Amino acid sequence: MAVTAVRRQTLTVRKTAQEYGVPRSSLHDKVRGKHERGSGRDRDLSDEDEVALANYIRYMANQGLPATREIVGQKVTQMLQATGIILT
Repeated sequence: MAVTAVRRQTLTVRKTAQEYGVPRSSLHDKVRGKHERGSGRDRDLSDEDEVALANYIRYMANQGLPATREIVGQKVTQMLQATGIILT
C-alpha cells in the first residue's frame, strides 16, 4: 500500500514512510525496484510436493502420530531422493 501511494505520487516517500510506519530507506528501495528478486536460496520442494507433505503430516496427525522434526525431515529427504534432487 505504501509503495502504491508513492508510485501514484499522492505522498512523498518521507511522508508515506511516516504514515505507514516503515523505514524511509526501505520504502525508497522498494519503490525503485532495488529488491525485486526474492532473497534466499531457491526452493527444493515444488508446490505439489509441499501439498503432498502437508497431507502426509495431516494423515499422521489423524493416526495419532505427531509429525516431529525428524519425521518430517525424513519424509522430505525421501521426496527429494524420489525427484532426483538428492542422490543416494
